[in-house]
Amino acid sequence: GDLPTGTTVAFESPVDTSTAGDKPATVLVTYPDGSQDKVPVTVKVVENPSQADSNEPSPADQTVTVGETPSAEKSISNLGDLPTGTTVAFESPVDTSTAGDKPATVLVTYPDGSQDKVPVTVKVVETPSQADSNEPIPATPTVKVGESVDPSKSIS
Repeated sequence: GDLPTGTTVAFESPVDTSTAGDKPATVLVTYPDGSQDKVPVTVKVVENPSQADSNEPSPADQTVTVGETPSAEKSISNLGDLPTGTTVAFESPVDTSTAGDKPATVLVTYPDGSQDKVPVTVKVVETPSQADSNEPIPATPTVKVGESVDPSKSIS
């Protein structure tokens, strides 16, 4: 119920919050007239959630060419939303020696030391040849009778 105005409430001795668990304690209630009640209570001390428990890194697929080293940072789409000082690294090197979808795990390490393991996919594609990457456009060079034709003038 409501206590009289001027009533003070204090723990009889400090509660040990150094470890999790139910901690017995005694609350000393002192009324304005000087009388007191001692009330036994239980204080429930819970673990602080780790940064790994409080954050959810989002996986992002990335594409690299054969032989290229993928970036763990590019495999976490919300890295900028995670606590400052969070680091990411592939749990083991990603094999990019052949093309294909390569499963990988990004280890996200938070400033408090807690970690999340995030499964991601690295798409490894063949390096396009220069012939695949360029599209020469034919041109019509004009020359006089008997002149040699420079082949570079026939492509624009």
